[in-house]
Order: sequence, then C-alpha cells, then structure tokens
Amino acid sequence: CVSHVMRGTGAGRSLAKGVLQRRTRRHFASARQTESWSCIFGTSVIPHPAKADRGGEDAFFACHQAQCFAVADGVGGWVDMGVNAGVFSRTLLRELLQSVHQPEHTDLLKSLRSAWDRMQSSKDPPSGGSTILCGQVQGSRLSLVNIGDSGVLVVRPQRGLDPGEDERSMDQQRKARLVFRSQEQQLFFNCPFQLSSNSDGKEVLSEADQFTVSVRPGDLIIAGSDGVFDNLFDDEIVGLASGYVNLVSMQSSLSLASGYAEEPIMSAIRGRHKLLNNFARRVAEAAHAAANGAEFTPFSYSAAKEGVGHRGGLPMRGGKIDDITVVVGEVSRDPPFGTVVASNLEDLQPVVV
Repeated sequence: CVSHVMRGTGAGRSLAKGVLQRRTRRHFASARQTESWSCIFGTSVIPHPAKADRGGEDAFFACHQAQCFAVADGVGGWVDMGVNAGVFSRTLLRELLQSVHQPEHTDLLKSLRSAWDRMQSSKDPPSGGSTILCGQVQGSRLSLVNIGDSGVLVVRPQRGLDPGEDERSMDQQRKARLVFRSQEQQLFFNCPFQLSSNSDGKEVLSEADQFTVSVRPGDLIIAGSDGVFDNLFDDEIVGLASGYVNLVSMQSSLSLASGYAEEPIMSAIRGRHKLLNNFARRVAEAAHAAANGAEFTPFSYSAAKEGVGHRGGLPMRGGKIDDITVVVGEVSRDPPFGTVVASNLEDLQPVVV
C-alpha cells in the first residue's frame, strides 16, 4: 500500500508530520472553542454628594447567574426639568436584567432593544436619559455593548515567577497590562450619546458600539461610569489592578505554604468575591479623591482641548465631581457564584456575602 511504500522516505515523513500538525491544530482549535470561563464580580458606588439622598443617578447590576453586568449613568442635566434621571437608569437596567434571563437571550444588543421597547411601552414610562454599558462572559469571550461615556478596561496579569522557582521570587512584583479599552461616544464635550425619553431609541441603539474580547482566567474586567474615567487615567487604574493581582498571588502563596491549597471551591469563590469588592472600592475611592483633588485628570485635559477651563494657558487642575460606579470582574475557571446579584436597583437589594 501507499503508506508502506512511503514509510521511511523523506516524503513519507513530511506527509506524516503534516497530518500530525493538522490534527494537532484541529485539537487545540476544538479545545479553544469548548473553553468556558465564568466571572466573579465585585462592585462599589460613591454617589455625588448632592445626590446621595436619592442614591445618585447611576444604576448598575452584576449577575453571577447570567454572567452579565451593566452600568447606566442617568444624565444629570434632566434635573433642570425636575426629573430624577436615576429612575430612568434603574428602570432601564431592571428591564435589561429581565431580558438577559429570558430563554431566547443570545445577544446583548437584542436584549437591550427588548428592554428599551418594554420600558417605553409600559403604562407610565419614566422621563429622563441615560448612557449604558453592558457586558457578558460567554464561553471564552466577553461581549460588550456601549452607548455613551461609561467605560470598560480588560487588564491581564503578566506571568511572574511561581514561589520556589527562584530564591528571589517572593520579591517579584507581578504587573498587569491593558489589553482592551472601550471608547467614549460623545456628541460634544461632556455631552454623551444617550437613550432618552425624548429621542428615537431605535436610532440611538443603532449607533451602539459592540465589541467581542477574548478573555482568559485571571483577566480583570473593570467597568465604570464616567465618574471613574473622567478622574483616573488608564495607567492609574492598571496600577490598582496590579496591586490586586499581587494581593491574590501573595494569598495563594501563603495558602500553599500553609497546606490549604484544597480549600472548598465555594469558600474560595466567596473569599475572592470579597477581595473584588475591596478592589472595586479602592478604584471608586481613588476616583473620588481625584475628583476632589488638585492634580491633572482626564477631565481637565479634555476640557482644555475644548477651550474650557484654561488658566494661564494651562489646563485647570482637578477632576469632575460625579456619581462613581465601579463593577469589576475576574475571569475564572471556577463555576459561577450561584445566583448572587449585586445591584442598586430599587426592587433588588444588594447581596452582601
């Protein structure tokens, strides 16, 4: 037979090698297609001090069961018309959360359209306007939809030495690097794209940015309203992420050294959830400090580009006091964290674990 004749010849070896390579590539491609990660979330909110009595105008949820999160920033300008835009943003996210739990849900933008249609066709639709950013981990991919000036980063830990590889390994600091950033949608300075009660929602939805990002275990998803990204530069947020990565690495090393590597999965996930809440809080507090500080911020530079806020030819210092909402997620090989939903939606109480 042909295989017998070619055995041992250069052509035979090349053919066999080629077949093996193709089979290997197909094997790894198939493995990648079947990879399915989950995401553990943490959240934090600091309302605008003048809006704290009504919980601010930002809305958010992070649903472990649906592996989905969203941030909606109620547009503050509506207050001049006596409208609390927070009611609008929360209502929109309640409808979206309902949509992503429907059996027919397969696409975030379609679910957002469905949420919008239900809200607008309700008996008493709210007045107001809101930006919206939503994301969902599906398999090994993060799907994102954005309308307006909220933002999301995907940050990846760089591999460091494992404890024991080198006697100096405990002194090694792991760093994180930015692998994805969304872009703001603005009509003009400080006026974002938005869904609103006096605009054509279908037209605005047709302008939504959609992204798909490949993710892997250990990746950090950092989403927030413009109260975060107006006040913190990307490298500042990545620096905070590096601190979180090092904390987790140190705790893992201590667990291994103490013989607790076989910690029950749900207990480990619960512990990671608390760490992520603390990480989200650190990001929110850093943004809050910058908003009230005297350093240059993304907002002060953007204002300068628009000819606003100059003083002596230089950008004015300081940030923008605003609602600050942070949702962070860590991509994990572990199973989803049950049915835990963190939110500030009126009929869904935040879950404290």
